[in-house]
Amino acid sequence: MNLNSGTAGLLCLLLCLFSSPTLAQKGRPKYLLALKLNPDADQTYHNIAAAYSKIGRHQKAIEAYRQVVRINPQSAEALHDLGLGYGSAGQWQESTDSFKKAVSIKPNLAQAHYGLAAAYLNLGNRAAAIEEYEVLKRLDPNLASKLAQAIQQ
Repeated sequence: MNLNSGTAGLLCLLLCLFSSPTLAQKGRPKYLLALKLNPDADQTYHNIAAAYSKIGRHQKAIEAYRQVVRINPQSAEALHDLGLGYGSAGQWQESTDSFKKAVSIKPNLAQAHYGLAAAYLNLGNRAAAIEEYEVLKRLDPNLASKLAQAIQQ
C-alpha cells in the first residue's frame, strides 16, 4: 500500500468511524509512517487529532492540533480546532488564547467567536462572552441565538 498523507487521512477517517481505542492503537504505526514520509502533512495531523478527540484522548488531540498550527500558523481554522481541543480538556485559558488568535486572523469566522464566548463563559467572564455575542449576531444569527441561550443559563 502506498501510504501518503491522503491514505493516512482515509485511515484516520475509518478510525473515527469505528472510534475504538484498539483500532487506534493498531492504526498508530501507519499514521507514524505517513508522518515520517511527510512530516508536514497538516491534514494527517488534523485527522489524528480528530480521532483522538473522538475517543476522549484530549491531550493527545491537543498535541496533534498543535502540530497543525505549527505547520499552518496563520490558519484560523486550525487555531479554532486547537481551541476546541483545549476546551474539551477543560483548559479554558488556553482555549481562549487559541480562539483569540483565530478571530484576529479571520474576524468573520463565526465558529471561533462562538468558541471564544463559550471559553469566556467557562472562565466566568460573562461580559466578554456578551461582547462576542454582539459580533456573532452580525456573522451568524442562528449561532448567536444558540449562544444567547448559553449566556442566559
